[in-house]
Amino acid sequence: MSSSIQNLTHLIFRGCGKLKYIFSSSIFKSFVNLRRLEIFRCEVLEEVIIFPHLEEIIEEQNDTISFHHLELNEEERKDRIFPRLECLVIKDLEKLTRFCSGNYIEFPFLKHLEIVQCPLFKAFMFTNISTDSEETQPFFKEKVALPSLEEMVISGMDNLKIIWNNQLSEHSFRKLQIVRVSGCQNLENLFPASIARNLFELEELEMVNCGVEEIVSKEERAEAAVMFVFPRVTFLKLSFLQRLRCFYPGTHSSEWLVLKNLEVYDCDDMKIFTSKFLSHQETNEYQVNVPVEQALFLVEKV
Repeated sequence: MSSSIQNLTHLIFRGCGKLKYIFSSSIFKSFVNLRRLEIFRCEVLEEVIIFPHLEEIIEEQNDTISFHHLELNEEERKDRIFPRLECLVIKDLEKLTRFCSGNYIEFPFLKHLEIVQCPLFKAFMFTNISTDSEETQPFFKEKVALPSLEEMVISGMDNLKIIWNNQLSEHSFRKLQIVRVSGCQNLENLFPASIARNLFELEELEMVNCGVEEIVSKEERAEAAVMFVFPRVTFLKLSFLQRLRCFYPGTHSSEWLVLKNLEVYDCDDMKIFTSKFLSHQETNEYQVNVPVEQALFLVEKV
């Protein structure tokens, strides 16, 4: 069986109504050639992987499973899950709360990530399942490494509030080309400034029916004007963002050098679409170079 598993390149789970988790620590490392993993409509699935070396005791009482975890040492932190996985699709999992629990996770070759209609899915990895469920945390923490990710689709995530924080694994998300986010009513923003400044490969950005007030969150302690450059974005769509007011809530400028298709509609709180960024030389020393009514875009070059 182990040799057969090692040859698998595609794995699809659909309508497995009694699965609470899919991979145990004793088996998932055998999927060394897995390229594509898809999971659909598994009604009671709560977790995809029980991370290796973390499982100490599994207690099952009245259909409730609790885990007591061990800390990982430095060597164990280097484990890579599904070392050749390129595509991960997760859809219609009503009870899913996490992909795994652990201290570190890396998908070195994952290019496509799609998560749709998983309303309880709050964090890709929980580091402490006894307390994290009660705290607001970013969906991707710094201990989630996705250095090759090119396309990300997130939709129907009712409990999602923050996708990223300012601390990320080195080189993660730098290769993003397509980002589509929709149906996330509690989402506060899309990017932190630290990520938005490094999206040099981004080509398409789409946000639909989300609760964001800004696309990029304000950087703490930002004193000078922030510059955002998107040298490859050709398509930008912002629609049904009822609370959207601006791209970035502080002093900034942006460059969209090859933008060809721009769609903005049903953004009811937006009062000014665009305004030219004024440098300090163009304003007197007592003026603030952000308009009282913040424009959606402060543009330097388009």
